[in-house]
Amino acid sequence: MRNLHILGVAAAVLSIGAFAAPAQAASYDGVCNSSGGGEICLYRDANASGPIYDTLYSKPSYTGTYYGTGISINDSVTSVKNLDPDTNAELYTNGNYTGDHTTAWSNATLNDLESWTDNLVSSHCFWSNAACPG
Repeated sequence: MRNLHILGVAAAVLSIGAFAAPAQAASYDGVCNSSGGGEICLYRDANASGPIYDTLYSKPSYTGTYYGTGISINDSVTSVKNLDPDTNAELYTNGNYTGDHTTAWSNATLNDLESWTDNLVSSHCFWSNAACPG
């Protein structure tokens, strides 16, 4: 009986700890946040509004759609938020980290990417990723 009581107390402590854990960023959940490492968020509309694609990862090519839509992100990104607190990301106009590029600095927003180039963003790579061009 005593062992069952100890197991019950341990289970209660573990379940309380699970609820007290901080929120973690999650890729492609439609929320741009920086918990647990930070995300880069791609927007179809200027000023970081409208349909969103949020991810924690470098993407060698954009094959997905904006969250909750059927709209392709490839060549349609017009603004970007990099909410990673420690890592810059490089944005590229072509897939596989090629073409013209610009930096999305840590904790910064880039608006109006249409004026930067006619061929909008098609890939991005966090500087911390060893697979990214140097």
